[in-house]
Amino acid sequence: MPAGMAIRYDRPAAALADYITGYHVYRSSDPPGGEGQVDWFLPATANVRIAIDAGPIAVSIGRRIYDPLPAASLFGPTSQALKATTHGGVMIGFGISALGWGG
Repeated sequence: MPAGMAIRYDRPAAALADYITGYHVYRSSDPPGGEGQVDWFLPATANVRIAIDAGPIAVSIGRRIYDPLPAASLFGPTSQALKATTHGGVMIGFGISALGWGG
């Protein structure tokens, strides 16, 4: 993992496990030069993500580019890898299962 990057995943409570795939926290610092930290995420279920005290965030999914990403966002489910470029800060979120999305 690059310097200045931290990732945490937590399982949902048993009562929510059919609806929520898990909770995640990503933290990064802006690397020198201001070009941002680039990370790739595999295709996944739908996710709700909220940026806290973060610099601009750009997301690319296939040929679509979301730049800047709003502070609160919903993306997915995705069938392609997601490229995220961050400039420091924290992003928290949770995954939504198919059952959770349908409910």
